Amino acid sequence: MGTLSDIFAFEGTGLGSTAVTFCLVTGVCIAVIFMSVSGILSGRIVRRYSKQKIYTPEESLTLTETGLGTRRIYRFLLRERSSLRKYIKISNEAECVSKGKPDLRTAKLYLPAEKEAKALTLYGEREPNPVLIVIALALFIAVAAAVLALLPALLSAASHLFE
Repeated sequence: MGTLSDIFAFEGTGLGSTAVTFCLVTGVCIAVIFMSVSGILSGRIVRRYSKQKIYTPEESLTLTETGLGTRRIYRFLLRERSSLRKYIKISNEAECVSKGKPDLRTAKLYLPAEKEAKALTLYGEREPNPVLIVIALALFIAVAAAVLALLPALLSAASHLFE
């Protein structure tokens, strides 16, 4: 039976535990950035519909009419079965169907009044501070760098425990 260092050596691939850890940290950073951006943009949609008081199908507006435009990321966030679609509803779904799905470029959307408070709580009542996001990401990278630096020593110490 090999040591922990042998187990994490990924024999034949040339990858050590440091490389694997680096890849995991990079993946987590990418996921954090994606989640932050999607949260910020989802919040922007909810806040826009709330601020303009678009609560009923009769008051519904397209993304362009609210001033958000029809960016692909907004349409992605409002796709069918997304968490945002539990709160933002389509009033003219029958009229704007394209290829079996609602065309979100022409869809008239609204935020039902009874779901407004929960949506604002979930997606944020105000725009998050980008500086805080950058600071949090920098702290995460610093901790990850410390783990990468200490990993060989930790694996060595752990392997001596099992000898």
